[in-house]
Amino acid sequence: MEDGKRILATKLLSDNALGECSFFRENHLVAIELWKPKSNYHIPLFHTLYRKFTVPTTLHECLSGLPTFANLDGSNLVNISLVDKIITGDYTGGQVTFKNKNNKESINASNLSRWKQIYKDAISAERELRYIFGAEI
Repeated sequence: MEDGKRILATKLLSDNALGECSFFRENHLVAIELWKPKSNYHIPLFHTLYRKFTVPTTLHECLSGLPTFANLDGSNLVNISLVDKIITGDYTGGQVTFKNKNNKESINASNLSRWKQIYKDAISAERELRYIFGAEI
């Protein structure tokens, strides 16, 4: 029996605190409701056969739930399995280019050496597929 798609989500603990970022199986999803943990904050709450989940709301949660992503430069995450190459620039930094050749991200000099090691590790990283809820903007 197929287990269903793995959906990236954050576990909701029994006291309604957010747990670790993980996933649930699509075919275990029973219901989705609008959850209002704060008066001005509305997010989906996923009821599954086994527990409750919500969407990741921080980069830290996304990073822990997406095994092929790494923190590029403090405020963004990138999929290391799609990195084509890392270019060292003349401006004491660098640039990450991706396999589609249309996207590029800059790296400051202090993170450049760390990223070269991450890139080497990415070549042999185990691939795992997870789906993310999102909307085009």
